[in-house]
Amino acid sequence: MSGDATTAGYGAEPHDTAALLASLCGDLLGEPDALIRYRSLTSEQARYDALVSAIKAERGKALRQLAGEGLTYDRIAGVTGLGGRQRVSQLISPAGDEDSGSS
Repeated sequence: MSGDATTAGYGAEPHDTAALLASLCGDLLGEPDALIRYRSLTSEQARYDALVSAIKAERGKALRQLAGEGLTYDRIAGVTGLGGRQRVSQLISPAGDEDSGSS
């Protein structure tokens, strides 16, 4: 289960997670040398953590687009299931920070 309140209501089933792990890291999971397996999996984790951050930023951009189309933060929270305008703001802020230098 994720500690990210902005994904409440969305979940990953254990069998889906196991299948994704096998698909993405199956060759590493079968590595007989524990140290090589550990280092390789740690490297993969760093990449996937970065991917999660990038996905979160893209979610923020989508919410910012909804706001640009005239939806209030309260309405966005309602239609996305985020629960409140604060969660909308939490997701939009990091997305806006990434683009602040390009505007």
